[in-house]
Amino acid sequence: MDPHDRLHPVRPGVDSLIFYPVAFLGIWSTDQVLTVMVTNWLLKVLWEAALTPVTYAVVGWFKTREGVEVFDTGIDFSPFAKTQSV
Repeated sequence: MDPHDRLHPVRPGVDSLIFYPVAFLGIWSTDQVLTVMVTNWLLKVLWEAALTPVTYAVVGWFKTREGVEVFDTGIDFSPFAKTQSV
């Protein structure tokens, strides 16, 4: 996942927004479901923010150790890309 992605903090919220009501609404009160949703979203975002430097360090270590740096340059992965006629 790209740490510069602007939707990065939104995705765990969407996950919690869908999962907790489906799993627990009707079992827990609405206030409990909302509290758990917000708390878990916050914990997910803080956890990912705290571990982002660790992820960069580990990936950097592997790239240095393996001597591999791969970039997909000159390649268009779009399913709508125009192909050249043969």
